Amino acid sequence: MRSRAAATSAFCIWATARWGARAKSSYRCKSERNIALVETAEASLVNDAQPQLPQMQEGDFVQLGDLLVPRVGCGTISWSAETEEDEFRLRGLALETAASNTLLDTAERYGTELGPPFDRWPFGTHGRCEEILGGALHDQRGIIATKFTPTPWNSSRESIVSACIKSAKRLGVETIDLYQIHHPDIVQPLRCFGLANPQDDQLWEGLADCVERGLVRNVGVCNYGPTLLRRAQDALSRRGVRLATNQINFSLLYQRQGIMPTLAACAEMNIGVLAYWPLAMGLLSGASELSAPGERGKRLQQYLQGGGDIPTPGIQPLMSVVKDIAASRGKTCSQVSLNWIICKGAVPIPGARTTSRYREYMGALGWRLTSEEVARLDQASEALPFDFEGAGFRFSNAKFVGYGVERWYLN
Repeated sequence: MRSRAAATSAFCIWATARWGARAKSSYRCKSERNIALVETAEASLVNDAQPQLPQMQEGDFVQLGDLLVPRVGCGTISWSAETEEDEFRLRGLALETAASNTLLDTAERYGTELGPPFDRWPFGTHGRCEEILGGALHDQRGIIATKFTPTPWNSSRESIVSACIKSAKRLGVETIDLYQIHHPDIVQPLRCFGLANPQDDQLWEGLADCVERGLVRNVGVCNYGPTLLRRAQDALSRRGVRLATNQINFSLLYQRQGIMPTLAACAEMNIGVLAYWPLAMGLLSGASELSAPGERGKRLQQYLQGGGDIPTPGIQPLMSVVKDIAASRGKTCSQVSLNWIICKGAVPIPGARTTSRYREYMGALGWRLTSEEVARLDQASEALPFDFEGAGFRFSNAKFVGYGVERWYLN
C-alpha cells in the first residue's frame, strides 16, 4: 500500500509539473517573444522564395460551402509544441498552408502527445492545438476548420455555441471558416442501463445558432452515415443553414464499413467529403517500418507484413501496385494514395508536422490517376481480406472514452 501511495504521489507531482509547463507554454504563445518568432517564421518563408508547391490547375480546387480550397488539406491531430523549436517549426508550416489557402483541420481536443481523450489536466491543455494555430498565424488569415466534441455534460445547443466562442478566441479569429461536430453523440455511459439519451438534434440547432450569430461561416459533421446526414441536413435547412461537409475515415485501406454509400449520399446532397486517415497512419506511405511507439507500432507492423489476425503478407499486395504506379509516375506512394481519394471525389486531410511533409502531400495535386490506374488500385484494395481498424487507442470507427470504447456505424 505504501509503494502504491508513493507511486500515486509521484505521478501527481509529475502531472502538476507537466501541467505547469503546459500553462507556461500557453502563456508564451501570447508573449512578445512569440510574436518575434512569428515574424522570424514569416521572414524564413520569404528567404525560402516561394513554397515548393505543384502548379495547381482549376480542377485542383473544390468548393466547400463558401470556401474555395485545394483538394488536399492539412491535419493537425499530431501537433504539439514542447519547445520553442517545435513552436517555430509549426508556425512555419501554418504560415505556408495559409499562403496556399490550404484547409487546416484541427479540433478543440487536439494538441497533446497522447491525443484525445488525454487533452485535459493533468495530461494536457484543452484547446492547445487551436492556441498553437492562433499564435502561428498571428495576423495572417488561413482557412481553418475546427471541431466540437459532444459529451454527456456538453451536448446542448448552448454548449456548442459556448465552445465555438472559446475556439474562435484561441484561434484569434472573429469567425471560424468551418465548424464541425466531431462525431455523433455516442458517449453514453448509461447506455448499458438503457438510459442512453443522444442529443444530436440539439447539436444541429447549436450549429445553426453559431451561423446566425456570425460565429462561423460554414458548418459540417464528422463520421455521419447517410441516415444521420439526411436528418442533420433537414434540421439545418429548416433554419436556412447549409450542411457543407462530412468528414469520414476513408483510404485505400478503409472503404467498406458503409463508406461508399456515404460518399454517394454526400454527392446526392451536395455535401463535401473530407477524408481523415487518408494514409492509414502512414501504412500507405510506402515505408517498410513505422516509428510509432508501443502497441500502436506493433499493430501497424502487423498490418504492414502480417501477424496476429492479419494474414501474411499484410498490405504488401496492395503496396506493390501503389509502388508500381508511383514509380511510373515519378510520384511518392503517399501522393498516389492521396490522388486516389481525390479521384473518388473526396478531399484527403493528411496529418503533417513539417513543411517538407506538407509539400510532399500537396504533390498529389496538379495531375490525376488514369481510370485504368484507379481500377488497378481498387482491385488490389478490394482483394485484401481486412480493413485497417486502427492501432493503439485510436480506432477507425470508435473512440476510447475512459469507461470503454464507443462506436459509430456509417451503415
